[in-house]
Amino acid sequence: MKRLLIFILLVVVLLVALRYLPPLVIGDFETKPTDMLSELFEEQDTVSESVPTVVDSAQQTAKADSVILNMPTGMTPIEDFGQQTAHGMQAFWNMLDQVGSLNRPVRIAYIGDSFIEGDIITNDLRMLLQKRFGGAGAGFVDMASDFVKYRLPVDQTFNGWDAFAGINPKSVDWQKMTLNMRYAIPKTGAATATFYDGRGKCDTVENAVLYLRSNSPLSISVCQNKGEAIQQTTSGTGQIESLVTTGRTGCISYTFGGSAVGNGTVVYGISFENPRGIVLDNISLRGTGGNIIASVPVENLRQFNAVRPYDLIILQFGLNVAEKKRTNYDSYIAQMKKVVTNLQEGFPQASIMIVSVGDRENKINGTLQTLPGIKALVQAQRGLAQQTNVAFWNMYEGMGGEGSMQRMVEANPSEANKDYTHINRRGGKRIADIIYKTLMYFYENK
Repeated sequence: MKRLLIFILLVVVLLVALRYLPPLVIGDFETKPTDMLSELFEEQDTVSESVPTVVDSAQQTAKADSVILNMPTGMTPIEDFGQQTAHGMQAFWNMLDQVGSLNRPVRIAYIGDSFIEGDIITNDLRMLLQKRFGGAGAGFVDMASDFVKYRLPVDQTFNGWDAFAGINPKSVDWQKMTLNMRYAIPKTGAATATFYDGRGKCDTVENAVLYLRSNSPLSISVCQNKGEAIQQTTSGTGQIESLVTTGRTGCISYTFGGSAVGNGTVVYGISFENPRGIVLDNISLRGTGGNIIASVPVENLRQFNAVRPYDLIILQFGLNVAEKKRTNYDSYIAQMKKVVTNLQEGFPQASIMIVSVGDRENKINGTLQTLPGIKALVQAQRGLAQQTNVAFWNMYEGMGGEGSMQRMVEANPSEANKDYTHINRRGGKRIADIIYKTLMYFYENK
C-alpha cells in the first residue's frame, strides 16, 4: 500500500508539472501545451498575470499626444513604436505625400494568414486607397498558384509548372524563395501562364510586371490582351529582375520555351498596376504563424526590394498560434522577432506595422467567450512591435473587442463564419473600412 501511494503521488506530481511545462521548440516546429488535468481546473483568463510587463514609455508618450486624445470615438489608435527609426509610420506618410510625383507607385505588402486569404480585407482596402490616391490593379499575383482562384479581382490559368510554397517548407529550396513565399519552375517543354485582372476585363491597368530570375538571357513570349505575341528577354544575371509590359492591359499570357529548363529559371509572379498611385499586394499564408518568413534569405529580400520596393509592410498573423488556454507566447514572439529583423534588413526604407490577431471565440463554461489565449497573444504582439521599433494596430479592439466575432457571425447578413474564427467578405469589407479610416486619420494628423 505504501508503494502504491508513492506511485500515485508521483503520477499526480508529473501531471501537474506537465500543466506548467512550456512548449518545446525545435526549429519551426513547436509542441502544444499538455494539460491532462484540464477538466479538474476552472478555466480562467490569466492574461494579466502571464503576459510580461513591458516598460511602456512609447505608449505613454502616444497617449499624451493630442492626436490620440482627439481621435474619433471608437477608433483604435496606431501605436508607433518606431517614431525615431526608419521603420516607423512616418516613412509611409512621407511617400503618400509624394504619391503624385513619384516615378513609381506607392506599394503596400499586406502579409497574413487565412484571415486575408482570397483578398478578404485587402481587396476593399486596396480600392479605398486607390480611390483616394489613384492607381489601379490587383497588385502581385503568384505564378502557377491554385490559391489565385480564391482571389476576387484576378484569375489565372497555367500549365507546365512545378509550383512551390512556403506553407510546405520541406518541399522548397529556400535559396529560391522571396517575400511572396511562392515560386514556380518551368517543366520540360513549354510552360504557360495567363493572368486576368478584373476577371477578364480589358484595359484595367497600364503595366503588367513579371518577376523572375535566370542564370543566362532567356527569351519569353508575351501576349497582351490576346493580341500578337512579342518577345522579351531577361538579363540572365541570376538576380531577381522584372520585365515590364506597358500599355492598357487586362489579360496577359507568358510562354516559357524549353531553354528555361536547366537555366536556373525561377518565376515568382506578375503585378497588375499603374505607374503611379497605390498598389496593395495580398500575400496570404494559410496555416502558418508567419514565422516561416524568417527562413527567407535576406539577400533574396534585398534583390526583390531592388525591383519591387515596398513603402509599408503589414504583418497580420495569429489565427494558427492562439490556443484556448495558452497565455505564454514567448517562444513564438522570439521567432517573429527574426521575421521583423529580416524584413527590416531586406526592405530598409519600409514602414512596418504589426496588426494583431482578431477576436476568436469558443465555448468556455458552456458559453461563447473570447479565448484567453487571444487576449494574451494580442499583448505579446504589441510587445513584439515595441521590441522591434515598428508600429502596432490592435485589430481585436478595432473590430469590437470581447464578443465581436460572435456579433459578426450573428449579424444579418452574417459577417463571419460559424467557426467563430474567420470572417467572410462582408466582414472583410467592414474591417477594411475601419483600417482605412484609421490609416487616414493618422496620416492627416501626422
